[in-house]
Amino acid sequence: MLADLICRIVAIEGPIHVDEVARQISTAFGKNHTGSRISDAVNRAVGVALGRDQELRKVRSFLLTRLQTETPPVRDRSGASGSIMMATYLPPMEIKAAARRVIDESGEMLTEGLVRAVRRLLGFQRVGPDLQVTILRAALDPAE
Repeated sequence: MLADLICRIVAIEGPIHVDEVARQISTAFGKNHTGSRISDAVNRAVGVALGRDQELRKVRSFLLTRLQTETPPVRDRSGASGSIMMATYLPPMEIKAAARRVIDESGEMLTEGLVRAVRRLLGFQRVGPDLQVTILRAALDPAE
């Protein structure tokens, strides 16, 4: 049951951090926080889901579909709150797609301008040190 739920969450919200999937599952079952038992159960269910669903992928700590791997969505989080607004939970492939979009539309730019444009595109009001490092790492790393 958890594996099926994970596949549905990823299909709608992927790429998504495994911890965020666990938090959403906790919330769905009426829990206020994600404890170690829930995290462990979700991690086991992720393994089951990956074995069952040919479209599901895991890249580092992020779950996504094959289609999301090929064309990562760039989402505006300006109306979001909570952990999804933490730099740790931003998928590197989404940041890279946002940076590509900015460069395609505006041309090459200085690093500072790229970070600011990607931040705005992703719906963040300001760039703190964690977000700046996360954006720079993903946007400028050719391996991402």
